[in-house]
Amino acid sequence: PAEDPDRSFQPELEHMPEGFAADIEGAMVTIGEFHGCAIEAVENAEAGGELVCWRSGRDKEGLLQVPDGIFVQVSAGRHHTCAIREDERLVCWGKEDWVKSPPAGAFVQVSSGTSHACGVRKDGALKCFGMCPLGACDAPAGEFVQVSLAGHAGCGVLVNGSAACWGHGSSGPTGFGGANLPRGVQFTQVSLSTSRTACGLTVNSSMVCWGRITAHPDDGQLFVREGTFAMVSAGHNVYCGLRADLTLSCDGNVFHLGRNDPRAPPKTTQWTEVTTRHSTVCAIELDEPHAVQCWGGGGAKTKP
Repeated sequence: PAEDPDRSFQPELEHMPEGFAADIEGAMVTIGEFHGCAIEAVENAEAGGELVCWRSGRDKEGLLQVPDGIFVQVSAGRHHTCAIREDERLVCWGKEDWVKSPPAGAFVQVSSGTSHACGVRKDGALKCFGMCPLGACDAPAGEFVQVSLAGHAGCGVLVNGSAACWGHGSSGPTGFGGANLPRGVQFTQVSLSTSRTACGLTVNSSMVCWGRITAHPDDGQLFVREGTFAMVSAGHNVYCGLRADLTLSCDGNVFHLGRNDPRAPPKTTQWTEVTTRHSTVCAIELDEPHAVQCWGGGGAKTKP
């Protein structure tokens, strides 16, 4: 039966309690198209730390010219990176001119797409900026607690726990938005990939993926991974879940992963955070010194 294609807001869901959102994927470590960044803890900082970035090849875009200061969250795009300072101000750097003038105000989270970024303001408003082709910045109105961008699209979690998705690839039978959004499900976190697949962490700690799930035979289906999870991350050819016991579980399209299979993490048994992009996975070890490990394919996996 036909369904309402606009399901960006689900009024049947109750308003969630303040602070319900899960830990944000990509807060302390992030992977871009050709580079990666992480926040290293420093003494006397109440939260966050200093930025360190790496890449393969020459830094023609200025991606390694990181700003000084203490940061609490970072997100890498294709030719740019955005981060939030400890005073909640937003700063961006990289190749494009728009990174020189990020929006003012207090932000609690930022996510970077191919050539744009979206930030969640302290009051829950979502502000998207940069180059915005194919509806990349056409987020619905509403109060958000989290946002995840990939390519020229985005998904977010609203204050009632519903998921909203927009931009390139969100519509159609194998899209990740509209009629394909899970109905009646409350999320604490969502993660969007460039392969038209989105994954979310539900209030019951389940990992749910929908859209064009290339690791499984039927496009557009809803896929639920067994077990309880603390964080999810969707890449182009791989998606991972950080289980409640802090072990990693990754899956993907075996026909596109190649020899450097990102589904097999290093021998480290426990992790605190995971992030993916394309066929690359990076995660932070639980044990001190909380090292960043990256594996799989892609130019961003080489770290300092």
